[in-house]
Amino acid sequence: MDKPLVSVIIPVYNCDRYLGQALQSVQVSYMLLHPQIGYTLAGLINFLEPGTEWPSWANNDPLTENRNAYSPCTLLVRKAVFDHIGIFDPRYKIGEDTEWFVRAKDAGIPFEILSDIVVQRRIHGSNLCYENPAVRRHTLMEILKASIDRKRNKERT
Repeated sequence: MDKPLVSVIIPVYNCDRYLGQALQSVQVSYMLLHPQIGYTLAGLINFLEPGTEWPSWANNDPLTENRNAYSPCTLLVRKAVFDHIGIFDPRYKIGEDTEWFVRAKDAGIPFEILSDIVVQRRIHGSNLCYENPAVRRHTLMEILKASIDRKRNKERT
């Protein structure tokens, strides 16, 4: 059996009808052309559900403009990267994506952020990003401490 050109994991929760389109995406094409890249991110546009208030984290940013953000919505990862640094940590209710991106950075995984818009994300009052800001700050502090600890442990070895 021939070795596959690229091995990726694409989450398709309730969206399997779009899998074929995803496989033809600019991200997959980029990964095929750049085998040294461990993962890609791409642009997304947010839109507010009617009746939803402007989220506090938006800081009056124009939500409807292309946002090249670290978002799992646009993440395409080689399986080898998951094998190397692990999957999203299920201990985190929020911030599991941030924790994974920090681990990837700490491991030196090369990545690229593409400007192409690949996702339109609906913002509504039940999004996890509406969590209490204090909870988000606490989680971020845990993630940063773990990163510092990893770096200190690496220096000792």
